[in-house]
Amino acid sequence: DIRGLGDRLAAQLVKSGLVKKFSDLYSLRSETLMNLERMGEKSAEKLLGAIERSKSRPLRFLLTALGIREVGSGVAADLASHFSSIDDIASADADELAGVPGVGPVIARSVEAFFAEEHNRHMIDELKSLGVRTENSTASARADGPLKGKTFVFTGELTRMSRSAAQELVTSLGAKAVGSVSKKTSFAVVGDAPGGKADKARAAGVPLLSEEEFFTMIESLTQNSAGGINRA
Repeated sequence: DIRGLGDRLAAQLVKSGLVKKFSDLYSLRSETLMNLERMGEKSAEKLLGAIERSKSRPLRFLLTALGIREVGSGVAADLASHFSSIDDIASADADELAGVPGVGPVIARSVEAFFAEEHNRHMIDELKSLGVRTENSTASARADGPLKGKTFVFTGELTRMSRSAAQELVTSLGAKAVGSVSKKTSFAVVGDAPGGKADKARAAGVPLLSEEEFFTMIESLTQNSAGGINRA
C-alpha cells in the first residue's frame, strides 16, 4: 500500500529486474528508476519518498504485505494487536497463534509454516536492516510489563470479566494469552465449567489458578496503578 506504486509500475520494476524480492523495494535509487517508462526525476523522487515513509507504517500493514496464505488485513490487525513484534509472531507455535482472537487453527498453521521457511526469515532480516518497522507501537510497553515472558491459558467462564477481556489484560501486562496448553504455558486460569485444558495442564504440571487467585496475582502487580482493574 505505497502511494504511487500501482500494478503497472510494480510489473515494470519486476520485468526490469530492479525488484526481484520484496525487500528490493527499499534499495531502489532515483537514477535507476528514471530508466523506466514514464518515470522522470520528479516522479522517481516522489516514489522514493513514499517508499521511505512506508518503513514506519504500523506492523499490520507489513504483515498484510508479506502475502502469508490466509492472512488478510483483518487477521494481520489481530496478530499485530496481540504480539509485540514480527519476531514474536515468528517464534510462536501454532497453538499460541490459534489462541489469538480471530485466528483459528488453519490460519495458525499457515503463519507457522510461513515463518518456518528460511528464505522468509531471511527476508524479514533484510527488511529490518533496511529500516522497515517490524515492531508494534506498544512493543516497548509490553516488553517491559510485569508479566513479561509468561504465557496464560484460560479455560471455563470467568465471572469478574469476560475471558477475552482477561486475555487482553495479561497481554497488556507483557504476557501472551494462548488457546491451548503446551510446554511453554506458565499458568492455566480455571473458571467455571472448565474444559479439557484444565486436565491437560494438570497432567503437564502447569500451575492452575482459580479465578480468585488469578485476580489476586494481577492486583498485586497493578496495585500501584491508578484506577486498579476494570472488572466490568
